[in-house]
Amino acid sequence: MRLEQAYRGLQADPDASLQAIDQAYFRLKTELIRQGKRDAMADLKSAHQLFKENWLQEKQQQATLQAQPPAELDEMTIAIEALVDLLRSHHLETQARVHHSHLQIRIEPGSAANPNRIATIVYTLLERDELAVLIQPPVTEVTIYGMASAQKLAWKRPISLKALTSANHPDNRDLTSFKNRHMNVFGWPVLLLLGMLMNALPLVGFLLRGIKIWLHEFGHATIAWLAGRRALPLPFGWTSVALDRSIFVYLGLLCLFGLLFWTGKREQQRWPMVLAGILALVQFWFTWLLSESQFETLLAFGGIGGELYLCTLLMASFYFPLPASWRWDFYRYPVVLGAAFTFWGQFWQWHLISQGLEDIPWGSMWGDFGDMDNLSDAGWSDQQIISTYTTLSHVCLIALFSIYIYFGIQQNRHYLFALWQRWLARST
Repeated sequence: MRLEQAYRGLQADPDASLQAIDQAYFRLKTELIRQGKRDAMADLKSAHQLFKENWLQEKQQQATLQAQPPAELDEMTIAIEALVDLLRSHHLETQARVHHSHLQIRIEPGSAANPNRIATIVYTLLERDELAVLIQPPVTEVTIYGMASAQKLAWKRPISLKALTSANHPDNRDLTSFKNRHMNVFGWPVLLLLGMLMNALPLVGFLLRGIKIWLHEFGHATIAWLAGRRALPLPFGWTSVALDRSIFVYLGLLCLFGLLFWTGKREQQRWPMVLAGILALVQFWFTWLLSESQFETLLAFGGIGGELYLCTLLMASFYFPLPASWRWDFYRYPVVLGAAFTFWGQFWQWHLISQGLEDIPWGSMWGDFGDMDNLSDAGWSDQQIISTYTTLSHVCLIALFSIYIYFGIQQNRHYLFALWQRWLARST
């Protein structure tokens, strides 16, 4: 029965609602029963059923169109057709579709001989602006299927969407983001080079000498704190240290390490957790296992040593976000610059000392007896002092380069993959 006949049989308008049609059906059915025309009820029932099926079908079509707007469907369809045409221009018979947010590209038998070449061609084509819709939401996956026959799969290759979209990632436009690829690759070494340049300018070195003094005194203070002693670093070249252990200092510092570990675990950041664990172990060793003479020697060593290893820790921390309550997204830039300025000053000084071009910095700002004199009284020879600080400076430099290379590769692996794909595309 045709739909127009169903409307006539029900004596209803095509725009009538389902409720109105039901009312008309039951009214006509009652009239036919009263008139004794039961043979006509079958046609009436068929007309009613046909109308209901048509009404449900229209509702389903409306729901589908609301879930996926026609403009988006058209844009996606055009992009898929363009991709297929481009692949055919490379002599690849192809079918493509988006199914459940998954772009599936089927390479027909006879065209699927070299998976690497095909994956490279697909990758470079998806980088085009006119095909951008195929690598953006709702698409979340891209896979190439190479067919050995109409029903048999020969190989399957996923395409990394991160590699295709990493260049335009929002983090790369945020200068304070720890995932900013440009700042992590170029910004960090620029800060280190600026620190080196600042040391080469005598006026800048004089004006910023306070930064070196402050970090030097913090080098002494951190040794004292980790050894359970009270200490007060002052910015004019003096650190007041109590030689007796303080359980208050030990427990207070341990609570801070525990808080750092807990916040790192809560926010799923490994760096604060690892740092807190290492510092807690060092604190236990320095506080309970070091003798008084060893502590005093280490305290004297920690001034210049702090200018090297503390600055290295601060510079390396550029790549590590702290918990949300201790955010330093922006402040890491001036901190790294100041640390680089201090680090390079000591690095070059001990390099010159090891070459015999400068003398060991005996004495202090306030007298003739300083850290190097304390180390000498503790039994360190001049050569031991020189080799220790020179080795420490080289170890710190190697650590900095290692961290830079690691994060340069780890945070740019998708970009490196993209470069590799472009090189393959040019060589095929």
